[in-house]
Amino acid sequence: MRYNDGHKARTHALIISHAAQVIRLKGPEQMSVASLMQQVGLTHGGFYAHFKTKDELIAAAIEHMFAESLAYFDQVVAGHTGKDAIAAYISFYLSGLHRDKRAEGCPLATIAQQLTQLAPLGQQAFANGMQELLGKLTKYLADAGFTDANALSYSVFADMVGAITLARCELDQERSDQMLNASRTALYTRLALI
Repeated sequence: MRYNDGHKARTHALIISHAAQVIRLKGPEQMSVASLMQQVGLTHGGFYAHFKTKDELIAAAIEHMFAESLAYFDQVVAGHTGKDAIAAYISFYLSGLHRDKRAEGCPLATIAQQLTQLAPLGQQAFANGMQELLGKLTKYLADAGFTDANALSYSVFADMVGAITLARCELDQERSDQMLNASRTALYTRLALI
């Protein structure tokens, strides 16, 4: 069967998107190429028309996750400046929506603990994406007048990643919501956003 010119690119993107979801939910080590290819309606052998190795796919999926996270960041802060933009992003990050959409959530909170298990290609993709995300927050912190914006961005993300991770571990929905609310309020207070 002959496919049009865009078919391979669309299939490639579909494989990466599905891989990103699986990695967020199960971790990179639990992702099976055969199962993934079956999910997207292709054969295991078809994988090699797109990627040389599973590690290459994992790196591409991590890049995709961070691209999505950066796009979410832009979407959330659109129309806001300075401290309002920071507050909007913190509010989104520490929300029930973000907690519950793990398959679409920030890769810092979903795969950071498995970083040492990744091949160097995946580790580098993660490091690059993390620096882009931190850089974006650093810019908004600097624009809001924080003189220690670079160091502060690390600390703010550490607080947010820790809070969303713990909230996802809490089985009781009410307590989980309380954790997110308390963490959000603490960050707002610390950054003088309220």
